[in-house]
Amino acid sequence: MQISSFCHLGPSPVRPWHSTQHPMHATGIRPAVRSHHQCRPSLQVPMDSAQDPCRPRAFHAASCRVHRRCTKAYSSVPAAVSQTTNSSGPDLVLEGHGLKHKILVFGIEHTSPQPHIAEYILRERPHAVVVETALTPEHGARPGNTVSCRDRVVEGPGAFFLRMFCQVASALQEEAAAAGGDILATSLWQQVRVGQYRGEQLVYIAALATRSLLVFGDRPKDITYRRLYTVPTLAQLDAGYEAQAAAAYRVMLGEAVPGEMPGRDVAEAGCLVDQILMQEREAVMLSVATSTASGKLPQQCAGSHDVGCDGQGGATQGASAKEGDIVMVVGRAHLPGLKTLWSTDRWRELLGTSGGALEGSRVLTVPPLASVPDKQLGPKRGLLHAVLRLGATDEVLSDLEQTLGPLPDTQRMAYDAVCEIYGVTRVMLSCLPRDLLDKVCQGAPAAEGAGRVDLYAALQPLRDLRPRHGGPGYSEDALTELRALNFDLD
Repeated sequence: MQISSFCHLGPSPVRPWHSTQHPMHATGIRPAVRSHHQCRPSLQVPMDSAQDPCRPRAFHAASCRVHRRCTKAYSSVPAAVSQTTNSSGPDLVLEGHGLKHKILVFGIEHTSPQPHIAEYILRERPHAVVVETALTPEHGARPGNTVSCRDRVVEGPGAFFLRMFCQVASALQEEAAAAGGDILATSLWQQVRVGQYRGEQLVYIAALATRSLLVFGDRPKDITYRRLYTVPTLAQLDAGYEAQAAAAYRVMLGEAVPGEMPGRDVAEAGCLVDQILMQEREAVMLSVATSTASGKLPQQCAGSHDVGCDGQGGATQGASAKEGDIVMVVGRAHLPGLKTLWSTDRWRELLGTSGGALEGSRVLTVPPLASVPDKQLGPKRGLLHAVLRLGATDEVLSDLEQTLGPLPDTQRMAYDAVCEIYGVTRVMLSCLPRDLLDKVCQGAPAAEGAGRVDLYAALQPLRDLRPRHGGPGYSEDALTELRALNFDLD
């Protein structure tokens, strides 16, 4: 595996995957987390572009849809998806499937203000706002949970943010009442919209200020982590890593990501990871949104005097409580998936229940952690970290650690080795087919007057090491050689 030269790569070409169920990721405030440097891709400082003809173009992480690569052709169903171009309106409008009301979907960049979404809510006053990210742990305990300023929550960061957002919402209501009732016209809103709040935080404030139901639409994160750990095999996790790496480089080069093209079978390599990480969650979001728009969530009958409620927290037979068009706010990366699942009706198939109900859905069930063989605990945990590390924040990896619990000491060495190996850029390059690798990077001349090193062939030992190709995922020899190749000599 002697390689004369590799490209000096920039930051990992993938979008960030944030931790749902907590507002901290959308602020400048970050909770203290344990560092996972051993799982980070090995990044080298690029030389000047004139010296380094292999240096790729800048990565555009925010616009990458690297997880959406396994869509399947389905027959058309009576559903409609409108993709709007109005910069102040929703990105998608979902209709059909027997739904009398519309689901107005906004895609959000989790760390950007984007006040137009909150202003749409303040202007249109929808009866409910479904969000991907929960405001408090209680809010995110199950899909369809609601949160309001009347709720009593356990003290902690979530309670602090809820109180803060409720105070801002109340102040907006008071100022608007004294100025004709228009919150958008208040001086306080003009300060809030350009202040320190991020997009989802502004959405929370707008929903609380208009007394819209604030509904958690995602699956609890611990279920996603546990399913990612227990459902795929080691080889399937490796295939997911490969698919994400290859898709990210294709996006970087401006090429179509294979999974965006129709006709890909869901059983293809890498798709199981995508299905668990993205599609199953999107199916849950669509189920919650349709139930909310139809007034079928039990939480919508929390008030005993609401029309259509039985006075004991449930809806009366045949009655709908608080129906109407709703707003749904999700990360922009989910927009293609929501559009495809809605137009093909595949979200109901993924849930595996009658009518797309969440009750008893297989996507909310988790095999026991004990189902992972003892000898795979370290390698599988390390590979799962590698998959998430390509696009996740430290908060996500910290949550993963807490959810899965400590590793046995006997598996720590294997875990560390897999993390280190999959954190090296060369492993990402080994995931690329030859044609794509040639576009990203080429070997330097082998000797004066000789041709270039065959980089694809030079990376073959790393491919053989990976579980997808029958390898164990790590070895002492590979680790030693990769460490030696990473030395920078003056």
